Order: sequence, then structure tokens, then C-alpha cells
Amino acid sequence: DSHAIETGVFRAKAMANSYLVYTAVQLVTGRQRPLQGTGKGNFFQTIGLDNSFPSGHAILTWTAASTIAHEYPKPWVEWLTYGAETLVSVTRFTGLHHFPSDVVGGNTFGYLIGRHIFREHCKAGLSPICKKQ
Repeated sequence: DSHAIETGVFRAKAMANSYLVYTAVQLVTGRQRPLQGTGKGNFFQTIGLDNSFPSGHAILTWTAASTIAHEYPKPWVEWLTYGAETLVSVTRFTGLHHFPSDVVGGNTFGYLIGRHIFREHCKAGLSPICKKQ
């Protein structure tokens, strides 16, 4: 199935791009996690890739959801993919791993990266919302 293959390739490309964005933003922002320091999530306080902003789980799962939902733009697919990713995002906040803004940032980056990869590389005729000629 060429549509399923395209979806898999786009998802892999989008996930690779998301990981690069995640890594760069993590290194630049250095935000403390909710249980670190004063618990206020200060920026530029930590070094490495275990910082709070953005949520890695959120960016990667929303990238996958965005890619799949754009490839298969049916209400049930969107509800299933975005619903599952929303649950992942909520657990990152409720588990005190991230602040809400970390999760929203990850969701936003992930959605936009998935959408961008789809729009730039989709093949007309495979997905009904592909606008390429």
C-alpha cells in the first residue's frame, strides 16, 4: 500500500526533525523540571538533554499524530491520534515531569513539524488533502 508507505516515511522524517528541534531547544533553554530547584521552572539553570522545556514525549507523540492525521484526514483517525497524544501530554504534567507550558510547547512543535513534512512532501492522489499538483 503506497499510502501506508508514504505515511511511514513521512512519520520517520518528521520524528527525526522533531528530535533535532527538541535537542536544540533543550540545550538552549535549560529549564528546570517541576521538582528541581525552587520548583518554579527557571530557565538557563541546567545543562544537557534532561531539561523540562519542551516535553520530549509531547513533541514526538504529537509529531506522529500530526503526520498520521494529515495522511488520513478522517474524524475517527484525528480523534484517535490526537486523543491518545493528549493523554500522553496530560500525564507528563500530572506526573510532575513537566510544567503545562513545556507540554504545550512540545505539542505545538510536534503538530507543526508533522504538518510541515506532510505539506512539503505529500503526493497528490494519496491523501485527499494534499494540495500538490
